[in-house]
Amino acid sequence: MNQRYREFSGRRFISQQHLLWATIILICAAVGVSSLYLKPVIFIALAGLMIGIVLLIRYPYVGLLLYFITFVIRPGEMFPALDALSLERVIGIGVLITAILGHKKKYGTFSLPHDFSFLMLLGFWAVIIVSLSVSFDPPRTQDSIENFLKLIVFYMIIVYTVDTRTKFNIFMGLFLFMMFREMFLSFRDYYGGGAIVRMGIQRATGRGSFGSGANTLAATLAFTVPFFIAWLKYFRGRLARIVLLGVLFMFLIMIVNTGSRGGLLATLTVVAVTVWYSKYRLAGAVGAVVFLVVGWILLPDQYKGRYETLVSGGDVNEISTNRVEIWENGIRIWEDRPLLGCGSGAFAPTSGSGEYGPKIFMSPHSLYVQLLAEVGLLGFLTFFVFIASLFHQVLTTPNRLRAPPDNPDLVRWYHAHKEAFVASMLAMLVNGGTAHNLFRWNWYMYAGMIAAMAAIYLKTAVAEKVGVDPDQAGELPDSVIEEVGA
Repeated sequence: MNQRYREFSGRRFISQQHLLWATIILICAAVGVSSLYLKPVIFIALAGLMIGIVLLIRYPYVGLLLYFITFVIRPGEMFPALDALSLERVIGIGVLITAILGHKKKYGTFSLPHDFSFLMLLGFWAVIIVSLSVSFDPPRTQDSIENFLKLIVFYMIIVYTVDTRTKFNIFMGLFLFMMFREMFLSFRDYYGGGAIVRMGIQRATGRGSFGSGANTLAATLAFTVPFFIAWLKYFRGRLARIVLLGVLFMFLIMIVNTGSRGGLLATLTVVAVTVWYSKYRLAGAVGAVVFLVVGWILLPDQYKGRYETLVSGGDVNEISTNRVEIWENGIRIWEDRPLLGCGSGAFAPTSGSGEYGPKIFMSPHSLYVQLLAEVGLLGFLTFFVFIASLFHQVLTTPNRLRAPPDNPDLVRWYHAHKEAFVASMLAMLVNGGTAHNLFRWNWYMYAGMIAAMAAIYLKTAVAEKVGVDPDQAGELPDSVIEEVGA
């Protein structure tokens, strides 16, 4: 009897398995009670969120993919009941935390990204924060501070999780697929009778806040075109190229159907850069001219009249809704507040106050006016140093190696994407003449992808030199690049 008592008393009365089952029972009971008061879609979202949390804890890179999908689709707009869950914010914070912990586990220490572009990104955020002290509309500037922090988080997640070519290609493929989805939905709506009539023409538009408006859709599609061209150059399969060419053609059709002159200029910039990087520039230039001439001949008259204003000029205010007066207000705001402007995000109420000209409560419709008016000369200079650092990093990374890599596929992969980033960023600068794209996500996603691509290229080249499996190149510390490769 004493022996049996000692055996029983040596056991744990409550084990981990007991706790697990008790937790499951309590969760099921809570779900059952809550179902009487909450909508079913919330439970579906919570279940998906819990699965996502488990995945991102184990695989932070999968969390990045989930975050980007959520960022584009924006479930809170599709299902308003989900808006209270703040899925994008929850997933973003969760992925960042797990990515940081994974980085610490891999290298034994925690460190922030040390690229100069990241330092300038933080510097620009600091300017935005300081602009709150002089903001014409503090609540708007506070929102701007929070929204920009999300972009910084996006940058950091990419840098921490995308550390091999395979991961880079998967994320790039997801990016292209999600942009194709936006284009296809617009394509279906436009040819299904869903075009809107504005400025005297039928215009294709996007869905939700991600791609809303004809100009926003045109910019989204134009900035994506260089990456389809990059994959045309990198992937040699015939079927892949046929599919990519078909998608490119659909993108170009929908850019034209938006009636966006800024989108057209961005597309022409992409064409010019593509021709410049071509091995056969003269033939490429002739082919581009022929394509544009034929396209113009086939273009419906309603769009010809719209795009002819790029050359013929005319009253800009009449064809662009008080665009010149908005810009003049912006310049006057900057002249009155030269260092820090009126506060990030506060342009519309400042312009609409009547203190700086006509009362026009609208966005600045220009990246350059937006920078000067909202964050002043300090923000203007900081932002363009950040942009210059992106061009410098993507163009000069191969020069950091003492000798070119022995792997021609690696070289071809890097240069195809390098040309795409250059073309897309130049298109964004051109588009910025008539669009306020300062806080457009492309800038900051590109920054993270350029930093990740540069690290992958250098580490893969070094890994091949020292006999490490290229698929494990992401495990190498950054210091090995300086010691062996550069």
